[in-house]
Amino acid sequence: MASHLQVCLTRASLLHFLRNFYNIVMDFQSEIEGAFTAFEKLHGLSATLHDLDGRMRSLVNPQRLVHRHDTCVAMKASALQLCLGFDVEKVLREAHQTTRGAIRHCPHGLSEGLLTCLRGQRLAWAIFAGPISGEHDPALVLEGLRQLGARLQLWEEEHPGWPRSPRSEKGGGGDSTSRSHHIRRWIRTHHADAIGLDDLAVSLGLSPSQTSRVVRRACGRGFKELLLDERLATARALLQETELPLMDVALRSGFGNRSHFHRSFLKSVGLPPGQFRRRDGDARP
Repeated sequence: MASHLQVCLTRASLLHFLRNFYNIVMDFQSEIEGAFTAFEKLHGLSATLHDLDGRMRSLVNPQRLVHRHDTCVAMKASALQLCLGFDVEKVLREAHQTTRGAIRHCPHGLSEGLLTCLRGQRLAWAIFAGPISGEHDPALVLEGLRQLGARLQLWEEEHPGWPRSPRSEKGGGGDSTSRSHHIRRWIRTHHADAIGLDDLAVSLGLSPSQTSRVVRRACGRGFKELLLDERLATARALLQETELPLMDVALRSGFGNRSHFHRSFLKSVGLPPGQFRRRDGDARP
């Protein structure tokens, strides 16, 4: 009787564990696949993940692991080896040059955005987004890719034990280098939103006062300075590469209003945003 009861309890415990594990996987899938879907809806492009590391493979729709745009499917059917040579060999060879995103042209003349992530010196995964046509703004596509990539990298840092490595301290580990990477990547991911030190504190599992000290110790600068740097970098890119109205540039960069954007940009760059755009345009050949 006791033995039978033990078996029943063991089965119940196993079922409970499997249900919890299934729910965790579903939550992770919703988060990662949701980030890809949001990118596609925003930019009107098809996003594909080449997961060489295998960590993300179970967290996205299986169809996301292959180029599924009709044009790409047709091209692969007629020239598979040519496509594989570009998708694999060229990407591997140029991985170090595309960690901040780049526009690449496939052998069939199609343009697509490419973002790579390295683990040490090894390519962990790559995101392709395309095909890019004349109706797409390449600068906005690359900025979207960078934010999508930063979101994936942040998720990996927050879940280092998935699916195989032992979990380290919450918030990207205890040493200053991993803390710095986590903090900078978190800010890069969320800088366009209305965020504050309290939000980063939640991510790190610390109090706001502890977070303030950790940020300065790990990064050598304060939270507000790091956040402003990311917002200004995005603003400069949008001013240089797009014709968006200044108000749209301000909002897409994370500045709450145009006057705050103007003051911050002028203080940092030495020119108002509009004059910076005109000067940059005049300097181009």
